[in-house]
Amino acid sequence: MWVFTTKGFISAVADPDDPGVLVVRSRWKRDLQALFPVRRVDVTPERDYPFRVRCARSELAAVIGAEVGAVDYGNFKDACPEGRRAPYLQVWGALSSAAERERPRLDPRRGRFGAGGGVRGPGLP
Repeated sequence: MWVFTTKGFISAVADPDDPGVLVVRSRWKRDLQALFPVRRVDVTPERDYPFRVRCARSELAAVIGAEVGAVDYGNFKDACPEGRRAPYLQVWGALSSAAERERPRLDPRRGRFGAGGGVRGPGLP
């Protein structure tokens, strides 16, 4: 699972040796230090994510929950540190391009979303 916050970017995967534990990885040590200030950060320079923290699933859930509770901005990219805006914008752009074919389109003849994709929730036409 990838998680982007204003404090940093992490990738969480199951620990293959312990199903109750997650390995939370990052490309930046300071991201893990910001999100897990009391945890020791392991250094694994030979891996694609050179910094790692092991924690219980409930601990990561609490960390992510705290980040959700702290959202006070209207634009995520603008709330991120300057050095992260460009790479986060690249991720945003790649996902935007990938989703373009499923983007709902306004049917000008009917004044509502027409065929061409999109997900409609309960109670939506």
